[in-house]
Amino acid sequence: MINNHIFALTYKPLAWKLKYITILLHFGLLLCFTQIASGQSSDLDFTARRLSQNDGLSQGSNYFRFEDSRGFMWITCNDAVNRYDGNTVKVYHLDKYFKNCANLQQGYGFAEDEQSNIYIGSIRGLYIYNRNTDKFSLRKIFTNGKEDLAMPFACKEGKIWCFNKNYEIATYQVSNGQVSYIARLPLPAMASIHVYAQSERGFYERWPFMDRDNNIWVFGRDAVCTLNIATQTVYEIKLGSQQKEKPVILASCYDAAENRVWLGTANGALIYDIATARVMPLTHMGGIALGKVAAICCNATTVVLKSDNGLLFNDKPSRQYQWLQSDIQKSKTMYTFSFDKAGCLWMCDDGFGQIIYDFTPKILPKHPKENSVFAKLREFSIGEFGAFPNGDIYIMQYNLVLDHRTRELKKMKYTIPLDPATPYRMTVDKLRQGTWIYQMYYKNRQLRIFFWGKDRKLALKGIVPEASGLGECQHLQVLPDGRVIISFVSGLAWLQNGKVVAATGQPYNNTFYISLLSQNRCAVSYLDRDMWLADITGTDTLKFVRRILPGVQSFYMQEDTLRERYWVGTNKGVYLLDRHFGLLRRFDANNGLAGTYIYGLLLDDQGNAWCSHQRGLSSIDAQNLQIINYDQDDGIQDWDYNNRSFYKATDGTLLFGGVSGFNYFKPPLKRSYYYKPEVYVDEILVNHKSYLPDINANLVRHLQLPYTENNIIINAIVKDLGSNKSHKLVYRLAGADHAWHYQPEHSAISFNNLAPGHYALDLGIYDKYSNKTRPQKTIYFTIALPFYRELWFGVLVAVLATTITGGIWIRRKLNRQRIALQQQLALDQQRNKITADLHDDIGASLSSLQLNSAVASKLIHKDTEQAKEMLQRIELQSWGLADRIDDMIWSMKSGNQEVTSINNRITNFACDILGATLMRYEIRISKEVDQQVRDMTTRKNIILITKEAINNAVKHSGATHLSVDLDIKEDKLTLVVKDNGQGYVPGQATGNGLANMKKRAEEAGGTFTIRSAPAQGTTVTVIIPVLLFSDKA
Repeated sequence: MINNHIFALTYKPLAWKLKYITILLHFGLLLCFTQIASGQSSDLDFTARRLSQNDGLSQGSNYFRFEDSRGFMWITCNDAVNRYDGNTVKVYHLDKYFKNCANLQQGYGFAEDEQSNIYIGSIRGLYIYNRNTDKFSLRKIFTNGKEDLAMPFACKEGKIWCFNKNYEIATYQVSNGQVSYIARLPLPAMASIHVYAQSERGFYERWPFMDRDNNIWVFGRDAVCTLNIATQTVYEIKLGSQQKEKPVILASCYDAAENRVWLGTANGALIYDIATARVMPLTHMGGIALGKVAAICCNATTVVLKSDNGLLFNDKPSRQYQWLQSDIQKSKTMYTFSFDKAGCLWMCDDGFGQIIYDFTPKILPKHPKENSVFAKLREFSIGEFGAFPNGDIYIMQYNLVLDHRTRELKKMKYTIPLDPATPYRMTVDKLRQGTWIYQMYYKNRQLRIFFWGKDRKLALKGIVPEASGLGECQHLQVLPDGRVIISFVSGLAWLQNGKVVAATGQPYNNTFYISLLSQNRCAVSYLDRDMWLADITGTDTLKFVRRILPGVQSFYMQEDTLRERYWVGTNKGVYLLDRHFGLLRRFDANNGLAGTYIYGLLLDDQGNAWCSHQRGLSSIDAQNLQIINYDQDDGIQDWDYNNRSFYKATDGTLLFGGVSGFNYFKPPLKRSYYYKPEVYVDEILVNHKSYLPDINANLVRHLQLPYTENNIIINAIVKDLGSNKSHKLVYRLAGADHAWHYQPEHSAISFNNLAPGHYALDLGIYDKYSNKTRPQKTIYFTIALPFYRELWFGVLVAVLATTITGGIWIRRKLNRQRIALQQQLALDQQRNKITADLHDDIGASLSSLQLNSAVASKLIHKDTEQAKEMLQRIELQSWGLADRIDDMIWSMKSGNQEVTSINNRITNFACDILGATLMRYEIRISKEVDQQVRDMTTRKNIILITKEAINNAVKHSGATHLSVDLDIKEDKLTLVVKDNGQGYVPGQATGNGLANMKKRAEEAGGTFTIRSAPAQGTTVTVIIPVLLFSDKA
């Protein structure tokens, strides 16, 4: 059912009661609209910042923006969707973020369900971001057309409400994924949704919404329709009367707080009150025509209109307004305005990203403000401050007063007759309740000294001509008793009855500043000289007592009377001194002070030190001596401040002047936060691969890792759209380090080669204003032991080691038993051989000796000559028998027991046999023979074979040269006995000698060869393998 509802300023008469009520409502509405149109102009206090590709945005044209319930700002770009956390931008452009669907590029509209999942429209359908997996999926919504375009605009009753360019409405059920077609609204279809096809940004600025009565409002180019989701009734609303031309709707906005709809047209704005169904045109504000209103946004307190003449801010509670009319604010490239939950105004600057107007008061208030009528102060430096008796502070260079109650600047009502082209300085005189002003007139080179009293009249108190020789005036100070002392280049001087009289007893010239101390003392600083402590006497002299910080260029001193300490500002930072002016601590760049050339120094009412320098402002806590540095995010007027431009008001307000204005504040400073800062873990990499890639890394609390996966990277941020610059991410790894570490921006926490064990990574937030760290999240790591360090592996190794060791021991024992048995067998064999030798050789020789002895005894009386011959034979047999017994005994000894080696035994035998002949001989025996030949059978056989070969050569060869070579080569024992005798024909030799040598060689496991020929000598060769007689056998 479609009903017509006409916007008009007239209505049909009803019953008198209804008529009366309607008149009252109409009158109230008109009164309200009148207040809006005639509101007062006011200054807006805000700071502007930009979010661009320099900050990580993937692209500079951003048509849609959405702040979710978790404190993220989602921004669509032509190439990808971006997520901003207040510090970093995450671009969802990688395939890993999209599950079974194409990557999302240009998005159209946002919605969020109760589980904080995000829905983004596209030409492919509805993209669904699952918060638990950090991944997107795609769902088709409109399936009955040629295109898959679906654009979400609201979430209600567990459903995501979407529309397309035909203005069809459909829903997506979050719980079960069911899609339901609702209706098609009677609005002309859009030809295209592409930004290049839109005029005045088209439907982007006329986005549908759902009001608090569950009515869906949809805007065409010149028509409005509503759909009640309960009854599914469609209302077509026409603007203006039937006779008039329909206004073209350029922009729309729903004011939920006042239940109104704002419409932007080519000729101002229309305000429609839903409760009364009345409309009010708004064409001018403050005498300025609105003209074309191309964008509108609002929150609970403010409505902003973007027109050709700039931005119009309307504060609803106070009915005050403010125009911003710079070239940027008039630019046609500015569109899609909206407020975030903290009240900051966001807008797209096409091609350059986002511009954000932050109306949150800075922790350090300053003047002039961004849009103040006194903005010209930023073009000039602020010098010294003066004060009125009522507490107001004045800046005389510009004839301005800072109201001590409202903290606003205003023009002074009284004009001070000073030379505006000449700089001057001021000193507050609390005793006389006025201010001393001293100004150098360059025309006649005169220093003129004035006093500005509570009567607000300027009185000339003294003139110092150039001829006085005092030089440039640096500072004027009022002593506690009211006397005035002035520092000049030439030194100190007193102001007495309108004249300036030089002080006596000064240590240096070129005085700079006079700092008052308790107990009638002061500290006098000098340029390029030491600061001096001086006692103030009752006469016009100062008693200089001692130097302070010798060798340091000191400028200012402040006394903490409660703690009996002194703070000194120098060109090397701030020094803290004890009651005797001994050094307690120095503050400079080495321990966190941002600037070291101190321009101003004050103590607040709690005794904390505040100093201005070339890098902003800093404070030092009097109790824990912690430093806090303040920068442009905190509201400083500029980086650089001015020398001597500091003042503490009677109410405790501190003022510091600089190159672009001044800051004023009363400590302790308190910062209010809309957003609660939160540590958010965006990614966990293990060995450079995503850990649990199907789970949002922020949900991971425990990592179970094998010992080979011990390289961990944590990408974490402090999520805070409002004040992220004042919060820093800190971490500590319990189990490895207990100290908190600050994490630099845009960097990851990395741990490499972690040892096996249990770890707890604490992630926290450091707040520089409170100077405290608050732990917020803990991630546990468990890195398993390598298998070779597990208990079961140790037990297994122990069992195997025991088994192997036992096996080796048993084998060695068996081997020893085998060797012992073999040795016993060998010994038995040797004994059997010895027995056989004794029986066969020694026994036979002894029997022969016995028979020969018997024969000799019988012949001794019968035939003496035969008896002698027989006795000589017995003698020779005895020598031979002794020799064989000696060889047998020698062969049975081990190498360590024997006195004579194989080498010596063969050499000695050769000498005995060959020494009595004319035969030349050579004996060459290797040392390795005695070291390796241990077997007694082999040793005996080598000796006997050698002896037999030598004997044969002596007896039968007739040789003139003989050589014996005994060596071990290639694991073989080789014996070669060679002579150059007459030789013989093989096979014709007689006797048992050759057969015995061959038998002995074979007995040792070797081979025996003999090579001979007539007139060519004889060569005997014996080869025995080493393994048959070595220790390895």
